[in-house]
Amino acid sequence: MLTIDNPMPRLCEDTVEISAVDFAKYADQYIEVWSKLEGARIHHSKLGDGKILRVEHRKDYIPLIYLIFDNENEKTFNSESFKIGNVTAIKIPKKLHSLIITDIEKLWRNIDINLASWLNQVTIAIVGQDHTDQLKQERNELIINRQDAIERESKIRLERAELERKKRLEEAELERKIRQDEAEYIQQKERLEKEKYDRRIKKIYADSIRNYVIDRQIQHLMHFTPLYNIPSILEYGLQSRNRLLNHNVIFPDESRADGWLDWISLSISFPNYKMFYNKRKSMSKVNGWAVLLIRSDVLWELNCKFILTNAASSQIIMFEDSKWSSIDELKRMFSYEEHRINIPINYTTDPQAEVMVNNEIPINYIVNIAVKDTLDASQFAYLKDNLLIVCPELFKPRIDWTHWQQHRLASLSS
Repeated sequence: MLTIDNPMPRLCEDTVEISAVDFAKYADQYIEVWSKLEGARIHHSKLGDGKILRVEHRKDYIPLIYLIFDNENEKTFNSESFKIGNVTAIKIPKKLHSLIITDIEKLWRNIDINLASWLNQVTIAIVGQDHTDQLKQERNELIINRQDAIERESKIRLERAELERKKRLEEAELERKIRQDEAEYIQQKERLEKEKYDRRIKKIYADSIRNYVIDRQIQHLMHFTPLYNIPSILEYGLQSRNRLLNHNVIFPDESRADGWLDWISLSISFPNYKMFYNKRKSMSKVNGWAVLLIRSDVLWELNCKFILTNAASSQIIMFEDSKWSSIDELKRMFSYEEHRINIPINYTTDPQAEVMVNNEIPINYIVNIAVKDTLDASQFAYLKDNLLIVCPELFKPRIDWTHWQQHRLASLSS
């Protein structure tokens, strides 16, 4: 908006002649400019030279300009007459000219607005082509600078947003880590408490088994095997069938099909002579057998199941683990007093009762390797004297064998 604080300069002041058409286009944007032109000289294409007497502003905002020509002829025009070229030139005071120039420059430099369609032509008319080109260049530079500033600001905002995003992610990750640590702490605490509880239960269980084994004077468990398996056993320990698939080992109980392929069969205090006899008979080509004497610690240190009679019996039903491994099942192996005929306290009632041990028995549990005679012992002269023993009694029937020719404990089980 053009603002003129000082009164209109006298007409005697120096003036500047400009196109009346271009001035009218400018003045129509700032109506008050017309009122500053009283006394200004003009030139009409037909009526010649004259001057502006006064300017009136109508309600429709189109000013009426009263002119008197040098021939004393008075005329009234509106601003449209100026814009269509009837009035061709107008002389305005230099001070007003300077104010108009300043205002036009402000318009060019205000990049927040779109330029009016008339501004370029008016600017050329008022300040000339060179100055107009300079204003255009300045405006373009301002626009470029504005765009650069916008891009920088946008970049800064993006960088700030990215920093905020990373900060939020870090905070979220920290919060997640805290929650995870808390959850892991709780889980670890629960796990430790469970392990502590399990150890306590395991100790109670182990103590109950150990105490019963001591009361029963059980020192050894028995396992028979062909002599040629001894080197493998001394290297790997006793392994279940499924564990021996990768080793060249012959199984003594080749016909076994009772679902115990992950388990090792042991007898308590004396070999299962019935099975032992049958295997020696069916595997007659085997050149010699051994009976392994295994520490009774196996009963409470390893995963064992206590079977009243032969685990392959069709009358033995697969119970859940807690049933098979309980102290009650171990005690049951020594029950049925009416069938305990002159046998030691550490013998199971049924000579075919089995202790099934899961997967493997390490070599450190093997106390002795018993053979039938010195001829078999000669094959293992390299063994320590306290490991290899000759014990023909372990290759004979149990002392109550005649009783079990007439009875089967399996028929009494449920």
